[in-house]
Amino acid sequence: METRFNQMQADEPVLDDLGQAYDELSRDFDNATRTEERVETVRRWDALRRRCSTWQAITSLRFRQDTNDEAAMAAHTRQNEMSPTLTGLDVEFQKRLLASSDRAGLEAQLGAHAFNIWANDVSTFDPCIEGDLVAESKLSTEYTKVIASAKIPFRGETLNLAGLRKFTTDPDRTTRREAVGATYGFMASVGDEVDRIFHELVGLRHGMARKMGCTNFVELGYRRMQRLDYNRDNVATFRGEVLKQVVPLVARLRSLQAERLGVDKIMAWDAGLYAAQGNPKPHGDHDWMLDQAQTMFDEIDPRIGAFFAMMVRR
Repeated sequence: METRFNQMQADEPVLDDLGQAYDELSRDFDNATRTEERVETVRRWDALRRRCSTWQAITSLRFRQDTNDEAAMAAHTRQNEMSPTLTGLDVEFQKRLLASSDRAGLEAQLGAHAFNIWANDVSTFDPCIEGDLVAESKLSTEYTKVIASAKIPFRGETLNLAGLRKFTTDPDRTTRREAVGATYGFMASVGDEVDRIFHELVGLRHGMARKMGCTNFVELGYRRMQRLDYNRDNVATFRGEVLKQVVPLVARLRSLQAERLGVDKIMAWDAGLYAAQGNPKPHGDHDWMLDQAQTMFDEIDPRIGAFFAMMVRR
């Protein structure tokens, strides 16, 4: 029997029990005499890590589904407070793997890239920033709640930001302008709060980066995103090519869009509309679109089709 998302359960970790589990993994890894035994211990660690990650993901999603749900908020707060401790447990085990005398044998079984990822993860954490990580999560939660608080009166309805979005592509330009204006009006009303959160977050992240030996948060941020195969210099080159190659093309496309819409210049409220009569719409309803998608994925590969069908059922 398949389980739908609202039925999914993931037990909240008990830190004392989790600490004992990691101690056991460390002992078993240190006492192992063969590569195969060490690999099996790593797989047990990965399974434990995945269970914790599942709990974190479900807890976060339920909070984002309804930021006014007090139980979901309480669980999300506990997750934020616990997360640095979980990271610390992982990092200590990763250090053990990186320092293993059997590293060559482990790399042959697990792949060298896994060790690159673990070395990167180790470089992003130190117990001295645990409190900062909790504070960072709290600021992120504050921002989510501020944005989710939108209750915007528009054309006889009370809408959130997502609900307003459909009006920003309406064929009627006045409707589009009013919808964009309502969006910006809400953002202006919470601007001081958003600015405060952003200001505190920038300062907090810069402080963490300095504690970790980085010049600023850019370096630490790249590590946290596990960008191992390119760096800020590569990104700067990419941005330069976007400016050189893509921006002129987009400017031309915007000019053509203005011609199609019959306006002199594309304004913010025009950007999402590509044809004067309205953007293309599906030829059918919700169920029709799911059927079309199922056919497409089945034709690409039966395995992808089966996975999509499972997601639809759940």
